[in-house]
Amino acid sequence: MKVTLTPPHHHQGNGKAESAVKIVKRIFRRADKSGQDRWLALLEWRNTPNHMQTSPAQRLYSRRLRTQLPMKQSRLRPEVQHNVPNKIIEARKKAKFHHDKRAKQLPELEIGQDVYVQLKPHHDSSWKPAVVSDK
Repeated sequence: MKVTLTPPHHHQGNGKAESAVKIVKRIFRRADKSGQDRWLALLEWRNTPNHMQTSPAQRLYSRRLRTQLPMKQSRLRPEVQHNVPNKIIEARKKAKFHHDKRAKQLPELEIGQDVYVQLKPHHDSSWKPAVVSDK
């Protein structure tokens, strides 16, 4: 398993977690605004198929979750979802392709080069001068 390290307070590096928090907050806000139960709204999201043609619950539990909507018992039986890792890889490739259309390659930093760094992005927004000491 490949481990990717990201610095704290760097939201772009923690994209999946940030996205999940954003989705849940939006679901809770909409449920509160319409007077619905927050947890039932979250359950419906977990049971709704997305761009991968399966729901998050189906990929995690290999079955649909029971909701308040009537459903045939046969739809609740476990059914292993195949090719989920391949679908995830394809979705990431597609996202990278669209991101790279507008991205540009930055020049490599040289030892001794003057740079500016932001030490604690959330606590202090000022940039401090520094010198590259190692690659």
